[in-house]
Amino acid sequence: MIEDKKMNAHVTKSGYKYYTPQKNVSEAAQAPKESKWKKGFKRVKQALLVGLKNLPGLIMRAAILMVTTPLMILLFIFNLLKMLLVTAIGWVFFKFLVVMAYAAFWTFYAWVTNTPSSELSFVDKQMDWLSVNFFFPQGVPIHYWWETTIIVVLAVITALSLTLNPNEA
Repeated sequence: MIEDKKMNAHVTKSGYKYYTPQKNVSEAAQAPKESKWKKGFKRVKQALLVGLKNLPGLIMRAAILMVTTPLMILLFIFNLLKMLLVTAIGWVFFKFLVVMAYAAFWTFYAWVTNTPSSELSFVDKQMDWLSVNFFFPQGVPIHYWWETTIIVVLAVITALSLTLNPNEA
């Protein structure tokens, strides 16, 4: 085989022979000087080429976001209205159960202890107070600000979880 003057021959300990190109000292020392404008233009060109390669994926991602964002907002609003209604009904049902549990407790107490109803007249007054001031204050079942706050917070949490993770519901 003819020896190539531009290649350096190397032999490993195991006897494998390989070649590497020779470095010319004069060429390495005199790198061609490019102007700053040419370097900048080359970098801008490379960035544009990379941008063009990624453009179809970027357009698809933007289209998906443009379509799904309004749908997600509408879905959240729908879930929020639904959860406000369900939570309000649940809250009224809970209040009704509290009043009925209170009445059942005193009825069971009177039955177990064989107490005459004349001795438990305070229970009638308390039941009247509960139904007027707790269950239907001012003639509506949800009147106090803290009840409204509880209902809204629970509805927002539930609507967010339904909107973001619909498979878990």
